Amino acid sequence: MRTFAVIAAGSAQLLGCALFFSQPMDQCSPAPCLGGYLFLAATLMYLRDSGCWLRYFPIHPLWLAIIEVLAAVFFAELGTVVIWCNIERFLYDLTYTIFNVIGIQGDNVYWLSGLMTSLVAGVTLLYFIEDDDQAF
Repeated sequence: MRTFAVIAAGSAQLLGCALFFSQPMDQCSPAPCLGGYLFLAATLMYLRDSGCWLRYFPIHPLWLAIIEVLAAVFFAELGTVVIWCNIERFLYDLTYTIFNVIGIQGDNVYWLSGLMTSLVAGVTLLYFIEDDDQAF
């Protein structure tokens, strides 16, 4: 996709605007937001590297740009609201359950769940960075 479509999608996500999927009123989990930002960056890198099939249709460039922006916003929302929220909830619940069984409670669970979600999102981001480096 074009860079401006990806920037528009990322800006819409950072500002909390939702066109296609309603965002949760609270966060996806009580974990820190760093993992969500890393996963958003990975999603935007994927969108930037993906080829757009609309370029092969005889469409006016203005309509092509509008459709690309809407598609980028849709896929960014799909990645962050639908996919990442479920992953983050699962990781938080898993971390909470494991450390509850061990006997660790309080702020330690908050920071450890933030570490878990950030690690998973960071690995996803590193995967797309490596994929981007091999493409050139």
